[in-house]
Amino acid sequence: MRIGDRIVRDAFWHGDRCNWVGAQPRGSEHAAHRVNVTYRSLGPELYSGTSGASLFLAELYRVTGDSAVRKTALGAIRHALSRVDSIPPLVRIGLFSGWTGVALAAARVAILLDDVDLFNRATDLAARATTQPCDRKEFDMISGRAGAIVALVVLAALLGQPGFLEAAARLGRELVDSATRDRDTCSWELSGIKSYRNLTGFSHGAAGAAVALLELHSETGEALFRDAALRAFQYERHHFSAHQGNWPDFRKNTVTSGRKPSSFPCLSFWCHGAPGIALARLRACQLLGEECFKTEAGIALATTRDSIVAAHTSSSGNYSLCHGLAGNCEAILYGACVFDDRTADPSIVFDTALAAIERYGVSGASWPCGTHFGETPGLMLGLSGIGHHLLRLSDLSIPSVALLNKFQWRIM
Repeated sequence: MRIGDRIVRDAFWHGDRCNWVGAQPRGSEHAAHRVNVTYRSLGPELYSGTSGASLFLAELYRVTGDSAVRKTALGAIRHALSRVDSIPPLVRIGLFSGWTGVALAAARVAILLDDVDLFNRATDLAARATTQPCDRKEFDMISGRAGAIVALVVLAALLGQPGFLEAAARLGRELVDSATRDRDTCSWELSGIKSYRNLTGFSHGAAGAAVALLELHSETGEALFRDAALRAFQYERHHFSAHQGNWPDFRKNTVTSGRKPSSFPCLSFWCHGAPGIALARLRACQLLGEECFKTEAGIALATTRDSIVAAHTSSSGNYSLCHGLAGNCEAILYGACVFDDRTADPSIVFDTALAAIERYGVSGASWPCGTHFGETPGLMLGLSGIGHHLLRLSDLSIPSVALLNKFQWRIM
């Protein structure tokens, strides 16, 4: 509620729309090490824009009934819908970068706030998104086909539009066709990121694509999608580091530039490394029930837990969803829903949240965001995502944005 009140207070209004100024990383969002930020108004996208802020505020309104929160949630989603044409055409299909994510947020907000006009606008935008071109190399969960697929599967159920599932299946076939095949593996080359090999991981790697294809297999029964997903998991299996209990980051960045490293670093975030890969394996456990996925999920969750303990003990890191403690804790939470043993004991999640509330929420200190320097109100890097995660800890029926599931996103 404190985070929500602050976001409401800081909004800039123009008519019935509102926006914010927030810290944004300079340069590519894919950079492994960010040291510079700039302050600017938010765009419309789910990742760091007004649709993400609106989603958190609408969930908060459902819990609190605060009229100012409701008004700001509506103002934010109206801004997002008014600015969708500013998103570059080749990433409009994207979940976190594009129209399918804005449509998903608008649909959820419309249902939470009982706004029929907004519901219709969400439907129209999702329909427009299915007609947009997509670069062959835009495959990932952030701006490519994988994210669009999971968004359209949810939107088909949420909006009662089976045609969106047909569009998702078309994107799935394109995703399979664009894969790099090597013996028993599938992986994908991604535009905008320089790497030594195709990436592992959830946001830009094979794990995210595999989850999208498994969701399609679950909906359509097409073996093509299951087979490609299993090959994607096999790609990550080939590159697993048993020593680190993690999967390597193959990006070229400031650490590895100039020469190929003898061993690749491993990160532990939702976007790259064990936490996101844990989510992918947990969903595979649910959809396929194979023991190998439970084993890999257990390893990934153990590594994730170690990273949370290290950050918690040293009071380091940030609390964002994308590459911070909130995203790592979301993996543990999902594990606790899938496993009925101590593989994913969620007590560390609540201990970490309570410590963070005491350190930042109660004291009034700035919450450490995924921008690394400076706060931002957005969902995946900033205050809206932190608030959304903390709100979920009070009510786990609120759907996660770290791993989309159509059954969670329905409001019963």
